[in-house]
Amino acid sequence: MSRIDDNTPLSQLSIPGIHDSMALYCGKPAVCQKNPIIEQLRAGIRFLDIRFQCILKQLLIVHGCTPQFDYFDSVAEDVSIFLRAQNQETVIMRLKIELFENSDAYTVVMNTIKKHFVIWWKGESLPTMSDARGKLIILQEFKGNRLGITYSSDLLDISDDYKVDNINTMWNNIQNHLSLAINGNMNKPFLTFTSGTGISFINLCVIGASCVLHIHNVDKKTMPPNYVAERINKLLLDFLTTLTNLRSNAQLGIIAMDFPSAELIRKIISFNSLKKVRRHSIK
Repeated sequence: MSRIDDNTPLSQLSIPGIHDSMALYCGKPAVCQKNPIIEQLRAGIRFLDIRFQCILKQLLIVHGCTPQFDYFDSVAEDVSIFLRAQNQETVIMRLKIELFENSDAYTVVMNTIKKHFVIWWKGESLPTMSDARGKLIILQEFKGNRLGITYSSDLLDISDDYKVDNINTMWNNIQNHLSLAINGNMNKPFLTFTSGTGISFINLCVIGASCVLHIHNVDKKTMPPNYVAERINKLLLDFLTTLTNLRSNAQLGIIAMDFPSAELIRKIISFNSLKKVRRHSIK
């Protein structure tokens, strides 16, 4: 991001992201990623999707009903360390409270953010690159006073068809939304999730309950996240490779993936090379 012109709105960039960024445990039905947050950021990921439950005034990271054996405090610390070291970058983070909210949740989130970030973006929409550099940008999906940008279809054009019955149907929906991003409103951020699973929410909760017993057997016919990602990521890379002669202000928006390869991440980032480049040197 250091080479992108300061006046470029983030809504006009192509940003690789991770769905359910901390879903690392409880076997194939629940696992969506293989690398921890800091490695995701080093690989070029700039959108994180963090879900948690507030239990005993602690923000426990979860994937639906499945515990992920970590806390939001450690996630915030990793992102803060990264942004201090890479102050020409920015990180967009969706924060979602899963299943239920309690009266402590907002206060704990706010205190955790203040603990790790001296400043973060507090505007109501995505900023320009200049305003975003070195800052965390929060997409807020929980109740309480606004800490960042409200995660809603009013402000973001979101495609998140995570319930998978047919891979081809899922891919068609993803491709259609990416085409809308390329040809659509340059000022409205597009967020396309390419992740999905054929496992029902109830079954995922059963898996969560049995996680400590290491009972994670699953048939590929149920289409767990890794099965879906293997197929969708190949289709996505092939699709992106066919995109040529795009106008300079075209964008893919944010693409939130499961198990993205380094090649796929680099491919998404490469579309930003069409943007206007900063003329002054970076100190």
